[in-house]
Amino acid sequence: MLHVPRAAFAVLLVLPALLALAPAAAAKPRLQAPSSAAVGHGFTVKGSGFAKRSTVTLSVGLPESDAEFVARVRTDARGRFRSVQRFAASGTWVWVASGRRASGATRSVTVTRRMKVRSGVEIWFTPRLGVTAGTPFQIHSRGWGNRRVRFQAKGPGSKRWRTVGSTMGEPGITSWGLLPDNPVFNPRTRAGDWTIRACTSSCREKRPATRMAWATYRIGEP
Repeated sequence: MLHVPRAAFAVLLVLPALLALAPAAAAKPRLQAPSSAAVGHGFTVKGSGFAKRSTVTLSVGLPESDAEFVARVRTDARGRFRSVQRFAASGTWVWVASGRRASGATRSVTVTRRMKVRSGVEIWFTPRLGVTAGTPFQIHSRGWGNRRVRFQAKGPGSKRWRTVGSTMGEPGITSWGLLPDNPVFNPRTRAGDWTIRACTSSCREKRPATRMAWATYRIGEP
């Protein structure tokens, strides 16, 4: 029978306990997003393993190309973040998240996630290129199904969305006419590139279930 000295036996008992108390290695930074989505449909981008209460930069671009800035998000006390996003065009895209590691070191880390985006909701106008202020035009959209669609507009340099109308979505094309007496588009409307969007769920951008299509439209001097 193998004889184990009493002192050695005590070490064997204590060692597993010490291992159990050893701090776990810092989680590796991760970026999560659906593998596929549809244009204008909301989805959630999630990250983990970053420094707690730090800023992470989200960018997106085509494969083998430079990514463009999308948003800066703040991590929580566990180094996680989540952000609702939408694509305006189909294709294969690559998300890029850049921030500090969870270890608290100043070293930064970049992680990526590839997504395929298929056709979804869309919006266009008649006349297609633009009108002078006070001239009637139509908004056309599709991809909504049997959902109420709200149309909103934002003037050049403005951050405020103004509702111009709403209607129930059609199986095919859903349209809305903008008349000269519309309070948003009238002869006093400021000229420039306006952003016009169609959306569901009262246009709540941070809700993943919200569908949204947007485009710019030129309003000229009356």
